[in-house]
Amino acid sequence: ELSLSVILFALFEVIGSRFGGYPSTINCTWDFIQQPLSHFERGVAEKTFKQRLCIYRGFLKEGNTPQPIFLYTGNESPVEEYVNNTGLMWNLAEKYSALVIFAEHRYFGESIPEIESVTNCISYLSATEAIADYAALCNRLRKNGYSDSPIIAFGGSYGGMLASWLRILHPSAVDGAIAASAPVWGFPLIDSCPLDGSAQVVTYAASAAAGAAPLCGTNLKAAYVLLTAIGATQAGRDLLSESLHLCSSLNSPGDVADFLTYLQDPLFDLSEGSYPFPSNYITYALTNSLAKLPAWAMQVLCESLRPDFGVSISGQPEAVQFEVHIGQVSVSVDWDVATTSGTYSESEWVQSKALELVAAAVQGVQVWYNVSGSEGSCVNWNGEARLMTSSRQRASIRNILKQSSIEQKLPSTDTKECTATKSAVDPGTAWNLLTCNDGLNLVNWVAQGVGNDLYWPPNQPRGFSKLTVVPSSLAYCGYYRQVGLYGVPTIRDDWAFAIDTQYGGTRMVKSASNIVFSNGNLDPWSPAGVLESYLKSPTSTDNDLQKRGLKVKSLNGAAASLLSILIDMGGHHLDLFWETDSDPASVRAARQLEDEQIGHWIEQAIA
Repeated sequence: ELSLSVILFALFEVIGSRFGGYPSTINCTWDFIQQPLSHFERGVAEKTFKQRLCIYRGFLKEGNTPQPIFLYTGNESPVEEYVNNTGLMWNLAEKYSALVIFAEHRYFGESIPEIESVTNCISYLSATEAIADYAALCNRLRKNGYSDSPIIAFGGSYGGMLASWLRILHPSAVDGAIAASAPVWGFPLIDSCPLDGSAQVVTYAASAAAGAAPLCGTNLKAAYVLLTAIGATQAGRDLLSESLHLCSSLNSPGDVADFLTYLQDPLFDLSEGSYPFPSNYITYALTNSLAKLPAWAMQVLCESLRPDFGVSISGQPEAVQFEVHIGQVSVSVDWDVATTSGTYSESEWVQSKALELVAAAVQGVQVWYNVSGSEGSCVNWNGEARLMTSSRQRASIRNILKQSSIEQKLPSTDTKECTATKSAVDPGTAWNLLTCNDGLNLVNWVAQGVGNDLYWPPNQPRGFSKLTVVPSSLAYCGYYRQVGLYGVPTIRDDWAFAIDTQYGGTRMVKSASNIVFSNGNLDPWSPAGVLESYLKSPTSTDNDLQKRGLKVKSLNGAAASLLSILIDMGGHHLDLFWETDSDPASVRAARQLEDEQIGHWIEQAIA
């Protein structure tokens, strides 16, 4: 049965589509196809599961042959989310009279196999198996009336990774792929991906260059330092609790650290969710909330940080050795330690405007925490109902490590029947298991506050490197054996060597073709993508595209069948969404380019 949240989401989007003219789940013919539990492991192929499909035939024209097929390679959520939001695919499907199929990823939504009593039931949750599902679907279509049909894959985020990898691994299955915000170069063995890449993009999103208040980034960094300095004493914590109207008082340095985390956690999501229109895409994906973030969400956060509070920062911020000055107050920072030269009184803190600055930072993040407008008059910074963020999801993994001595509890053998039922495989658990199985260890987000961004304090020790960060990053994976979910590898692939081997890493540019990799410069996932700035091949000389804010580069020279595009003012796979009047010229140009490429791929396929 469909969950209530999915039904509500579908109903909400259906109502919106009727008034806005957008197709949605109401247009789907829902179907299931049988897929083998494993396409590769002998003795398992007779076990199957039902993969759910949304199919729409309304754009097909009688007599048109061959008829193109547009396939969305579903990612880590129920497929309804992609049906309701992938406007580019719907719009172009109408133009090209294409059959539309949204395929749900195995172990998500309604496509979860029966796992109880299945040996190593979790081992079949992998990108490789999912890609084989999509390839097998394409083959079935071609054996059943669509033998000559060009098939174009679409996907965003992890779905974009799957779309590109489907084209790379099975070029006979799909004739091209639109891979939007696909972090395929975000793994440890890809040297070009910085560990603090996401934090740098968040900082850009909070800058004047991205339309935010000019002092936003500086004011936020100063607020984090000043909050910590004020909260170093109980008198300071009491002052903060009262002046900031906190529902729960700050009673320890640990509380201050948690409150600082509360202020910083939403920044990643507000950056990737900075769209030119109100959207619940990010809030629903993380929280099942239908409440919409406002247009340009990061800019909205920064509005409360627009005033000049008199902040100045001196020293070496890039080395995380600096001083924050506000009024008559100064705080010295040496990596993760903030100190004052003396003890400031309550009146001195008040007169310095430090409390006003911290209050402005608190007000700013309410664009996330109070997105529904239902929060009370006090700030519920540590409540259980606090809205989930990407950072909190990642922190929950670290909590698993704290709660169990995982490495000591690993069984000597991992060939066991699962005792858990499929109800245990919620989307968050499934994503973590998928990460473990594939070594899907994206590292673009693991560092912040290390000298290149607005965050403080650093979340890594001084002198950190991939060699110190990567080896422990998947240590949580063994936990799932303790709860009856068997099949996670006992030998972890922290460095994602298998992924690098299978899909080619940066070397894929030598052999892959017919893929557009798009990224937005407001998206914290973009440093893990195939970015224009990382490439050595010639940059497009199309001045019209450049004027419209779109950077284009061919990854395979004159062939120009493998393109990287960078969208100015683009959030997380903005190009896949429905067109709106508020879209920047850059994303309009991106969609035009993607349309042209798809037309070319279709012509190639039927020639």
